[in-house]
Amino acid sequence: MGHGKKSTRWLTSSLLASLFGAGMAHASTQLVDQVGGLSKAENAIQTTTGRTFVSTKGALYEIAQDAWGNRSASPLPIKLSTGASTCYFTGLTEYASTLYATCAENTLLPSAPKHLLAMDLSVPSAPLKEIASLHDSGFPNGLAADGAGHLYYANTTLLSPGAIWRITLSGRFTVAQEQEFYKFPICTANGLKFWQNHLYVGTNPPTFVGPSQVLRYDVTASGLSNKVIVYTSWNVIDDFELVQGGLVVAEYLGNKVSHISETGTVLHTASFSSPTSPHVVQDAARGQQELLVTEAGANRASWLTTDWGLSPR
Repeated sequence: MGHGKKSTRWLTSSLLASLFGAGMAHASTQLVDQVGGLSKAENAIQTTTGRTFVSTKGALYEIAQDAWGNRSASPLPIKLSTGASTCYFTGLTEYASTLYATCAENTLLPSAPKHLLAMDLSVPSAPLKEIASLHDSGFPNGLAADGAGHLYYANTTLLSPGAIWRITLSGRFTVAQEQEFYKFPICTANGLKFWQNHLYVGTNPPTFVGPSQVLRYDVTASGLSNKVIVYTSWNVIDDFELVQGGLVVAEYLGNKVSHISETGTVLHTASFSSPTSPHVVQDAARGQQELLVTEAGANRASWLTTDWGLSPR
């Protein structure tokens, strides 16, 4: 498909059931919109300025919405220090009116170049530009900001334990330091979220066979401590969203998104095609809150309404 992909209009609950399975229609969700053609849709973010971006295998897309609510996707041009014009984009976060994104030129080759890119959200036409090369031996995945000049990314590895790396910024577009912040003894890391001096981490076994968990840590100057197991699943946990009273978790192999309490109780579920991340967002055109889910299995992003009582932290 070409650029500027057209979105799907509002669908009835009967058609929704045929797309996602009867379980999802029963879960009191309503599909509002979809944008397809997003290769291995990985992550998404709605910034404080109201802009929406989706990371994919090959490009970072901005999602535009017209006055009638129809959405379309356009890839952002990039130029990397290696000369590459495409990259496998993964983590996204916002700090100080700046969008940050990580990408790897090859997620299966540990030695492939990795990059940190940034965009000035205070300037409408500002470009997405590389601000640093990253040096981990796996690939940078989930990305989070602590609001105090640090970015954290999950180093996802294959067949070996992963880690959390910390980037210290000396300015919005300047990296002062990049260092391994916490090394996992057994598991590999995936999604990340920072909230009130806690870092939530989605972890999976290095072979992706066995239990996956969402863990919560206290963050200190020297690393992570006081591990708490928030949720355990056998479905491979990808990224997640923090909401009031709990989380919404993308369970990749389970083909579902689960709304859970902070103590790990499953409250609601809905079916998707290999979901990679959920996000609570605002639909300005329709004047409502929606759940945005990226689906790697269907190469798309989907927007839905739910009766789950979701409220972002």
